[in-house]
Amino acid sequence: MTSGVCELALEVSDLEHAEAFYAGVMELPVVERWIGEAIWVIAGERTRIGLWLPQIGYGGGRGGVHVHFALHVLEPDLDRRVERLRASGRQVYVHDHAGYGNGRGRSA
Repeated sequence: MTSGVCELALEVSDLEHAEAFYAGVMELPVVERWIGEAIWVIAGERTRIGLWLPQIGYGGGRGGVHVHFALHVLEPDLDRRVERLRASGRQVYVHDHAGYGNGRGRSA
């Protein structure tokens, strides 16, 4: 049985900038640093997100044209998080996932 996502890796061009966004704006704690290579943050109780400088990964893997992920944010915290992103100059789209049995049922 699969119980969730353990880890995912994202290729970033600037570790300092990525950390400022994920740890600063998104408030995800840094749990590990691989100097000059990667920074790891944690989302929730167990999902590690690796922010990696460009490289060829395991099995020759490397990025893609359409790569994304979504974080689940508890309802009481969603508005604050969206406003924090917008205040930092980011464009935010809150997708209506109501058709999948979850979501707020609104887009912003």
